[in-house]
Formats: sequence, C-alpha cells, structure tokens
Amino acid sequence: MATGAKKKILREEVRDALLELLRDKKNPATARASAARTLADFFGDDVGGGHKRAEEMTADEIDQEIASIQQRKT
Repeated sequence: MATGAKKKILREEVRDALLELLRDKKNPATARASAARTLADFFGDDVGGGHKRAEEMTADEIDQEIASIQQRKT
C-alpha cells in the first residue's frame, strides 16, 4: 500500500472516531467539545467549504473574511 493511501485511511479513521465521540451524548461535554474543536481544526477544509484556517491566512485575508461574515449577518 502506498504511503499516501495509508495517510488517507488513517485520516478517515481519525475523523470517524472523532465523529463517533462527538455524537455520543453519553460522553462528557468537555470530550465532545474537544472532539468538535479537533474536527474543525484538522478537517475543517474538508467540510468547511474550502476556507483556510486562520493561521494559514495573511492579515488581509483575515480582514476580508471578517468583512464577509459581517455582511452575511446584515
């Protein structure tokens, strides 16, 4: 198996495990919140419409994103 394929499989397993933890209401709220935060941080690009994470953006890009969010709220 190619290294890229192994990374993809591991990535999917991690995502599935985090989703399972997040969806189980029996888990403590702190564990679910941590899982959600990890999903957003590491997998946000897969589910968030292709937006960059803040640490990947320039100051101008962050300003544009803030302006876009403010426009959507009005």
